[in-house]
Amino acid sequence: MCFTRVVASVGLSAWPTRRTGRRYLLATALVGATAIVVGHAVEGLHATEWVGVLFLLVGGLTEHFRVGTQLARGRVAAASPSTP
Repeated sequence: MCFTRVVASVGLSAWPTRRTGRRYLLATALVGATAIVVGHAVEGLHATEWVGVLFLLVGGLTEHFRVGTQLARGRVAAASPSTP
């Protein structure tokens, strides 16, 4: 189950990285995923696992608020198609 979540997180971060070219999204996901795997695999490093979760959370929230700010300023096209 841990493997599935890590792969899903990295995959979901790779899509906006490819779309926007901002590499910090994928880098943050890879650092977080690596910390989760190491913390899960090595006995006694459970704090590392939580650090990985925080990395993923911060990366996701950063992208969420960045896109929200750009939508508010009109820099990003709306998700729904415009009606004539």
